[in-house]
Amino acid sequence: MADLPPVTPPPVTARGPRTTGGRRPDPDTEELLEIARSAVRAEDKLTRKVVAQAIRGQQIPLSSDTLTALMVQLRQQHGQSVTTARN
Repeated sequence: MADLPPVTPPPVTARGPRTTGGRRPDPDTEELLEIARSAVRAEDKLTRKVVAQAIRGQQIPLSSDTLTALMVQLRQQHGQSVTTARN
């Protein structure tokens, strides 16, 4: 019995890549889109305000850039024209 190596538990690993200190602390885009779609259906309006309130109401941080990207995707899915910045 003395010849057996000691039993050590496997190392504890994170479930996914850590984002602390990175630029992407936001939840998965698909999760945000699902929240946004539900809010748009409930309010019957596709506006930044509706989407932002729904996501932030879930205690999820939302940057302006992320909101803009979500709005582009939502408008494309709803067949609305996408307005881009003019140079």
